[in-house]
Amino acid sequence: MICGLSILIFLLLRPHRQSALGVVLLVICTLIGSLAPQSLLAQVLDNSDDSAPQAEDHLRLGIDFFLTDELEIAIDEFREASRLQPGYADAQHNLGVVLAKSGDLTGAIAAWAQAQRLDPARVPVQYHLSALVSYNYGVGLLRQGQLDRAMAEWESALRIQPNFPEAYYAEGLGYLTKGNVLKAITQFQQALAWRSDWPMAHYQLGVAFYETREFHLAEQAWRTALLLHPHHARTQANLGLVRFMKGDIASAITAFRQAIALDADLPEAHFNLGVAFYSRGEWQAALKPIQTTLIFRPQFLPARQLLGATWANLGSWAKATSEWRTALQAFPSESEAAVLYYDIGLSLFMMGDVRGAFGEFRQALALRPDWAEAHYQLGTVAVLAKEWALGLTHLEKAVQLQPLWTQAYFSLGKVHYQRGEVAQAIEALREATRLEPGFADASYHLGVILRAHNHSEEAIPPLQVAAKSGIEGAQSLLASMYANGSGVDRNLPMAMIWWARISSTRSLTEAGVLAKERLSQLRSQVIDEPQPSTEAHEIRTGFSLIRQALRQTVHNIKGYSFDQSLGRQLLQHNRVAEAVLILIKEALALDQSAHEELEQLYLNGIDGTFPAHDRQILDYFLMTAHEKNSKSCELIQRIAVQLDLPDSEHIQSAEQACRS
Repeated sequence: MICGLSILIFLLLRPHRQSALGVVLLVICTLIGSLAPQSLLAQVLDNSDDSAPQAEDHLRLGIDFFLTDELEIAIDEFREASRLQPGYADAQHNLGVVLAKSGDLTGAIAAWAQAQRLDPARVPVQYHLSALVSYNYGVGLLRQGQLDRAMAEWESALRIQPNFPEAYYAEGLGYLTKGNVLKAITQFQQALAWRSDWPMAHYQLGVAFYETREFHLAEQAWRTALLLHPHHARTQANLGLVRFMKGDIASAITAFRQAIALDADLPEAHFNLGVAFYSRGEWQAALKPIQTTLIFRPQFLPARQLLGATWANLGSWAKATSEWRTALQAFPSESEAAVLYYDIGLSLFMMGDVRGAFGEFRQALALRPDWAEAHYQLGTVAVLAKEWALGLTHLEKAVQLQPLWTQAYFSLGKVHYQRGEVAQAIEALREATRLEPGFADASYHLGVILRAHNHSEEAIPPLQVAAKSGIEGAQSLLASMYANGSGVDRNLPMAMIWWARISSTRSLTEAGVLAKERLSQLRSQVIDEPQPSTEAHEIRTGFSLIRQALRQTVHNIKGYSFDQSLGRQLLQHNRVAEAVLILIKEALALDQSAHEELEQLYLNGIDGTFPAHDRQILDYFLMTAHEKNSKSCELIQRIAVQLDLPDSEHIQSAEQACRS
């Protein structure tokens, strides 16, 4: 008997993709229909009929023409077989298969119905003829874009024959296309219950599990599919995708490379490989696979966008702009086009083309009027172009659209202040610090504005936030306020704390130089004073606080004591390089034990670890000798006679300072 199966069905499915990465996986699912080979031909119904041998010859010819895809001739042969032998059920059955494949579903159904009437007992064992008719009709409807009607036919086929795996599979694809993923999972599992060795059913089950974010189940399904079909590149690529989503980037890269080895023309594998490299910040490695993707799919927008972003991360802003402009020619959606205009605007801004950036951000907003980020960027470039009113308008729109955006409030506050709108500036900056209490730059600007407008007491808290975050301007301003009693009670030790913070950063700014000079003056004032005054007591208290602050910076020393020199404790743990830096800071904060330790290190070093006559330590003694530190002067006088020492001129200069 000649059995008819389904005609071809092609469905393009997009498994779930992560929006940030634009991961796209294209799946082609195929059910193949065919006729049985000639050796399986049924015997003629009535061998005594002279027309029977002729009918069988035409049947055989029809099969031959079908197998060579000459469908019109095959149809003629099967019809001739039926004319010669009107009761020939097999001829009608195969006529239905060829008509279905050629797209004539009405004729196919009529032929199958005739075959069933002629010989109900000879329906194919595997498929009930009525179920097969409904199934194939559904496939035809799908090819015409009528998914709902197609699924109704497949449901009808399953009512007739519940053990019809292809119908379950087709329904699964339909539900997946419609977004009913849970129902799709059920149908794929039903298909596998009747046909467990079907790799594509396992594959699509994995796609459905991926959609529900059940990555471990998706991976299991795709592993099974790969066992059944080891050379299926798309399955290998999907395994890479699910590993990527689970955070195993290295394993994902391996899987994508294996998929490419199986099918070098698979653009999804190249693209996802590029995405994986991009996610690890390996911009150079990401370039080639993304570029390869575009060879296969020049209009694939996510790849074009990602290539632009990769060039941007490599600092090639001109190339990034070129890629994004090319992407705009690929007819993207309005939302996608808005993003491209926005990216181009950022790129032009990075290249210094403020006016050009201005135009691109306008284009983005024309497509997405309520995009807060685009309003913010347009406001920023407007301010740079000194178009204050326009900048203010767009920054206000940005905070209106995103009321929790601290950076936008910060920029808004600065623009208000530039326009002389002090109250509005303070209000915006207060909102920025309220939303993000640790926002150091906003705190600094708020403190500066408050102090400049006679609100010094209110300025202290935001300035302290900024100063503790390392903003040198805030540290310097606080030190000045405490030292002079400007807007606050005079507190010299507190001022010294902030000067020490500035000087510890090796700052070469004016504030850093002034802080070092001020501390040097204070050391000179008290270093050898026989009877300390009230101010000297304040100064010594300040240096004591500096030493305490230093000792609180290290907590990873076994048996550490806050009551002893931190530098000496570091030396005891053989952390010599760290110890020297800390000892110098402690000695500058009038720690006598640290000074003595530095003297020994300079003269003797540490065998095999630290050489004598270290330049850093010498610089400390030279500086404090100029400050008239008697112990530093004694050391300088001892080594001044050793004219073979490096920097002898500086040593002699310090010696002269000590004598003056």
